[in-house]
Amino acid sequence: MLNIRFFPTNDIYNGETISRGDTIIDYSGDRLPKTNIKIIKTPGHAHEHCSLLVQTAKGKVAVAGDVFWWWNEQQQKTDRKSLLKLKDPFVKNKAALLRSRRKLLDLADYIIPGHGKIFKVEK
Repeated sequence: MLNIRFFPTNDIYNGETISRGDTIIDYSGDRLPKTNIKIIKTPGHAHEHCSLLVQTAKGKVAVAGDVFWWWNEQQQKTDRKSLLKLKDPFVKNKAALLRSRRKLLDLADYIIPGHGKIFKVEK
């Protein structure tokens, strides 16, 4: 969210609203308009957090933002057990975050976290 100012003419989808300039529009769709990109509610780190699920030639890729993230010096462990125990010092709702993590791990083949490298989901 910090770099949104670099895209002043683009619509910003934030959970259930679209920001279009200074206008806020209620939005209830499950896909980004005119695409097959699915919007998945993933609260926990933040109440309004959503992730995107994209079907690619390699499989389903989740753009997960802060559902999973690591500090710069922290080792990025991506086995399911480590991912479910991953600490988030800014979490707003721990139970919701755990449900969101499980949901993405069940849906995606790959996950792009907000901070860290893309990783393959171990099934």
